[in-house]
Amino acid sequence: MEPTTKPTLPIINCHTHIFTGDHVPPWLAKTYLFSPLYYLLHLSLIVKAFRWWNEGPARTKYRNGYKKLMGVRNRLQVFTDRFRILKFFIAWFLTIQVLFILFDWVSALFPPDESKLLRWFGAAREWLAAHYILLPITNTGLQISLVLFVLLFVRWGRNFIFFLFKKFWSFFGAMPGPQTKEMLRRYLNIGRYAFHTQQIRILGKLRRQYPEGSGFVILPMDMEYMEMGKVKKGYRAQMEELAGLKKNHEKIIFPFVFADPRRLVTEPDYFRYEVKDSDVVLQDCFVKQYIEEKHFSGFKIYPALGYYPFDVALLPLYKYAADNGLPVLTHCIKGTIFFRGKKKEDWNRHQVFEQTIGKERVNFSCYSLTLVFLIDFVSNLNSLIFIGLALKATCSNQFPINFRNNKKTAPTSIAFKGFKNLV
Repeated sequence: MEPTTKPTLPIINCHTHIFTGDHVPPWLAKTYLFSPLYYLLHLSLIVKAFRWWNEGPARTKYRNGYKKLMGVRNRLQVFTDRFRILKFFIAWFLTIQVLFILFDWVSALFPPDESKLLRWFGAAREWLAAHYILLPITNTGLQISLVLFVLLFVRWGRNFIFFLFKKFWSFFGAMPGPQTKEMLRRYLNIGRYAFHTQQIRILGKLRRQYPEGSGFVILPMDMEYMEMGKVKKGYRAQMEELAGLKKNHEKIIFPFVFADPRRLVTEPDYFRYEVKDSDVVLQDCFVKQYIEEKHFSGFKIYPALGYYPFDVALLPLYKYAADNGLPVLTHCIKGTIFFRGKKKEDWNRHQVFEQTIGKERVNFSCYSLTLVFLIDFVSNLNSLIFIGLALKATCSNQFPINFRNNKKTAPTSIAFKGFKNLV
């Protein structure tokens, strides 16, 4: 009897984005750059630039002349790699020249801050010049050439120069840091696929990188409420396009519906429901159309866009998801896509639970919770416990939790307001 072999299960990518640059608001640099500088990095201009690049200059690498030039470069690279120690000393020699060239240029415009390090720097200049390591380069064209070469091709030399300059001039400390660089990388990543104007093109590229029969959980993004400008194509247009993809590829794509509590509140036709026998039943609305008629597979929330995962407007939707066995996927970090507006005052109070201290009852302050749950847009995993408690609570008006082991909060308790419209 031949042994039976288990069928190979398909790969499922459970976090797939195929939205285009037209679905992203324009001021992605807001809060990274102060006003009005962030207006210079308008996303639509960057998208147009990338589309022009990919439709024109980017195709140069497929031409014979370019391939021959790359062959020459590779042979030169192989040759120079034989003399790595020599390359190292040459790079250091050039870095020293560029360091003092740039120092003189910047000093002519902004006198450096007086410090002991500046005196050491002057002494080092004299010593290097006396030992013929620092050369008296006066030709402007040669100076510019050396500066460009080191800044473009000698990365560690460039980093060393900027490190010293931050010690001499405080304004160099305001140069792009890790967060700004991450934002720029996000711009470039969006730009890589920006020349696609349809989600199906991105999906097609993605499918070619996976084995036949692989599936994709597609997560849309609703960025219309993050106060970063108006998107070119709205969220509903994005969803309509996804519905067409689902209809034509129903066995391999599993799109989710985005749930932003602000849309639930401002657009009554988005999520409309009634309660029957303690179950949330959808009436005619956008969510019912996409979940029950178009067979979308679950819900995606992205609290970093400007809300808490336990927002009261989301609780009935969680109850509906629980009643019907639908997954709710949440983004749990801040990242580079986050709310760009001013913080709302009511964000300092918990929307579901109340805290009682003595005989008084006040709304829970987010900061008072940091000792236990750390409620903020970054650590949303810690906040999910409140969602679980809320969904478990039924007709009880209070759901007490005592922090008996915490000296700073005991004796205190948390009171659950409850689903007033559900029970």
